[in-house]
Amino acid sequence: MSVQPDSHAWPRAVGILVWSVYFLALAATFLVAGYRGDRGTQQAAAWGLAAAVAVVVIGLPALTATWTQVDPAGLRLAYLLVLLGSTLLIIMSMSLTMARHPAGAWVLVPPLVASPVAGWLMNRAGSRPRRRRWGRVKERLRRRPPALLSTGWEHRLERSGLAVALEAGFWADARRNLDPESHEQGGVALIARAGTTMLVLGAVFPPQRRANAVACEFPAAEVDRVRQAINTVGPDIGVVRGTIKVTWVHTHPRLGVFLSGTDVATSQMWRGLDPDFTPIVIDISRDALPEAIGVFDGDGRQIQPMSTAPGMIHPGAAARLRAALAAAYDDAGTAAPVILLGDIAEPARGRSHVHRR
Repeated sequence: MSVQPDSHAWPRAVGILVWSVYFLALAATFLVAGYRGDRGTQQAAAWGLAAAVAVVVIGLPALTATWTQVDPAGLRLAYLLVLLGSTLLIIMSMSLTMARHPAGAWVLVPPLVASPVAGWLMNRAGSRPRRRRWGRVKERLRRRPPALLSTGWEHRLERSGLAVALEAGFWADARRNLDPESHEQGGVALIARAGTTMLVLGAVFPPQRRANAVACEFPAAEVDRVRQAINTVGPDIGVVRGTIKVTWVHTHPRLGVFLSGTDVATSQMWRGLDPDFTPIVIDISRDALPEAIGVFDGDGRQIQPMSTAPGMIHPGAAARLRAALAAAYDDAGTAAPVILLGDIAEPARGRSHVHRR
């Protein structure tokens, strides 16, 4: 394998050239000031020479590093500007020196010190392969998992005119997996809000502490378990903390959707912690949507209008959320819950619309 010459050492060369020109000019200023007996200017030049030598000694290791490729046009322009500026500054410095003004020497000190420092900084920046770095960034962006909530979901919901939108995948999952003949089940629903519209995007029904035809009970700790699972996986599926909230959901098998006296009392307890609390009741045995699921406001009235809304969540991200929820129960050593989050197949192409029923 052959060793390629360092053909991109121009910033180092420019830095050394600029430093040399200023150093010689400052040395000339020192000699001229001594010849003319101008002690103030000579002292200023001496301090400048000392600072210049110190900076070069400090920056010497950086000046020996290898530089990366740069734009030739940019090199020519920078080189021209440096030479032009240096010439004008030296002329001004010499004019001040001939007029016995100490500022003539001090004018050369800042660029003299700055030139090797600038070369060192450029070397540090140039030593990093920018194209490769941006390539890695683009690769990470391509590999970034999709966000759970689809792009523009808020705008689409606000335009729908709905008060409640059921994510279509969630509702289809509920139709498939909830048993209309079983006992009551209680759980935690996942919701998000866009303006005055509430999106119901999923539900988790944990193992019940007790359940019969007209009542159910599950541990309150299940609410925190679900919330913590969402917060844990949230950064990986593009969910900002607080975007997805939880609420209470339970079933009324073959009884219809309404709030019983016990439900009202439970709702009041929840609403003391969350003023926007909206309980959800499901009777999967009913065919018509308003009879199969109800979302209730603070007065116990069913919130309308309501319909399904397909394409509000990305199936792949929903699968990651499902896995995080299942893992939370598995880690705790408890029985697996019923998780309703919709189909995990790839979404259909094209823009989806909110469906009214």
